[in-house]
Amino acid sequence: MPVIVAHILKGRSVEIKRRLASALTATVADALDVQPQSIQVLIEEHERENWAAGGELYSDRQVEPKSDELDLDAFFRKPVETKAPAKPAAKAPAQKTPAKSRQRR
Repeated sequence: MPVIVAHILKGRSVEIKRRLASALTATVADALDVQPQSIQVLIEEHERENWAAGGELYSDRQVEPKSDELDLDAFFRKPVETKAPAKPAAKAPAQKTPAKSRQRR
């Protein structure tokens, strides 16, 4: 039974958390080939004053991202598979003509 723990900053709506739980569940179920019902998601929220990035507390940042504009689908979208360009066929090695045998006298 997989258990996923997501640590996020406080302030996101219940709808955003629903989308996060759904996206995480679908992705892990696909990756591990298990039933979605067996996956548990725990969402832990943290105050901005208790989280830092690059040595700076989120509470000290001048511009805070708007949490409702977060595009969760972009995080969990599968990359588009692109076919590698076809390699040119290798040339067959040139065959040597058989050497003429020397006639013995």
